[in-house]
Amino acid sequence: MNHLSKLLLLFAFFAESIGFAQMSVPTHNGEHIVHEHYSLSYIESAEQAEWVAYKLTRAMLKKVVNRNDEFHPDWYIGSGSATYEDYSDDRYDAGHLCPARQMQFDCTAMHETFFMSNMSPQAVDFNRRAWAFLEKLERNLVWQRGELWVYVGPVLTDIDEYIGENKVAVPKKYYRILYDPAKDESLAFLMPNERILAPLESFVVPIDSIEAITKIDFFPDFDQAHQTKIEARTHSDAWQFANPNLSYGYTLKAIDCSTADILSDQAKISINKATEAALMELPNIGPEKAKAIVMARPFRSTYDLMKVKGIGKATFEKLKDYIVL
Repeated sequence: MNHLSKLLLLFAFFAESIGFAQMSVPTHNGEHIVHEHYSLSYIESAEQAEWVAYKLTRAMLKKVVNRNDEFHPDWYIGSGSATYEDYSDDRYDAGHLCPARQMQFDCTAMHETFFMSNMSPQAVDFNRRAWAFLEKLERNLVWQRGELWVYVGPVLTDIDEYIGENKVAVPKKYYRILYDPAKDESLAFLMPNERILAPLESFVVPIDSIEAITKIDFFPDFDQAHQTKIEARTHSDAWQFANPNLSYGYTLKAIDCSTADILSDQAKISINKATEAALMELPNIGPEKAKAIVMARPFRSTYDLMKVKGIGKATFEKLKDYIVL
């Protein structure tokens, strides 16, 4: 299969994934941000999301693109997100809430998972073992069932440790809620942020118990009777915990994404709204040019960027695939 055919596959997978917006949106105590493939509620005082929500379908499990490990601030956060430098403490990983592996069907999706708003300080042995196993279980359950709604996040109460210059809170627990809209069945986990040796089944809890400690209503669109049905019990007997190694029906070699590969407007940088720090994420834009862009606002067209001192046609050609108004 040639490169063009693979890109067409990416668009097909993208078309199936955008329906996450149809999910029930949890209540939020922070800034609600909607990216293309997931949404989140960002708590400034903790410098992380209290929840991340996304829909995962069988088609999205295909490993079409390689992981890129390009961590970057989330310039959509009004107060500014944490930075990767905040995670210099080697006891903790910048742990994904929406997993990178779940988003390897598309370049934009992969790019979005490395926003720092999607990260939380996870103990190394927790992130790379139990949490990774749970992410794998999630994929296999999607493969079995076809589609799940996923709600995942840290428990941001009882915090007594912070890391980094921006004082990122270190949670003591994490939760993951899975909901099958076709069967109207749910499964939820609550796990300590530490090395875990017990099986995943040991951490299954009712959704009600997670709502009690997080003060989040995960299904506010459901009537009370419906919420009680899916939230009050553990429901673990309805789910298959077998965790086989699967390629999920896709055997082609994953390809690399250039930064310009089919990036959506949500994943591009707004030249009218971005901070100077975010503008410096652009190719060939240093502090002086970033400041000049801010001083020249507002722009009526992206082509107006060529009116900024130091940005000629050649520089614009390098920038045009990364920017929006």
